[in-house]
Amino acid sequence: MLSAGKKLRELREQIGLTLRDVEISSTSLAESRGVEEFVINPSRLSDIETKGVIPSIYRLYVLSVIYRADFTELLKLYGVDLGSTAADFAICRPGKTHRLEIATGLGLAIFWLLFFTGGIAPSHPPPGYYAFEQSFVLSDIVLSAALLVAAALLYYKRNWGRILSLTCAGGLIFLALVDFGFNVRNGMYTTDLVAGVAAAAINFWCLGIGVFITAMIAVSE
Repeated sequence: MLSAGKKLRELREQIGLTLRDVEISSTSLAESRGVEEFVINPSRLSDIETKGVIPSIYRLYVLSVIYRADFTELLKLYGVDLGSTAADFAICRPGKTHRLEIATGLGLAIFWLLFFTGGIAPSHPPPGYYAFEQSFVLSDIVLSAALLVAAALLYYKRNWGRILSLTCAGGLIFLALVDFGFNVRNGMYTTDLVAGVAAAAINFWCLGIGVFITAMIAVSE
């Protein structure tokens, strides 16, 4: 923080103020506003300028007033950029993406468990239905595992979690659209009400989660 202190010293010297001048001005402001923390004595200001001591928010504000400097610019000297607030919100928001990935990964596994035990197969499937669905077994197993791994990596703030999450999001969107095309072509949404509602729910969930994960990671960039 020595460079920040050096910049503050340059600002003071540019307008011809001594350490004592700053003390007098800061004391006047403190008395006027009734905020004792506004006072900056010469020894403290010297430490700020030459020893890397970080000023309190009160003192930094007072210096911005006395030096006629933009307060936000002085904050930047100490690494605080208010212009990055929106991006920082995204970084610090409570994690939700990893929870959705866990739910989706487990949901894929449960789907295939129910499928092979006859729990969700339609009563009157169209020709080629089982061959079509079973062609997704391997890809869904890999996707399910990848979603769970991505969730763990995101939870522990690992960079690979973002990359793997985007990969999974693309897989979810692709599989949802392929499944949607087959279902529309073969009347799956209309011939069997229960199976149609279930298929639509699965398709929209996968598509929605894929888009959501992509958007969340894009916003956090």
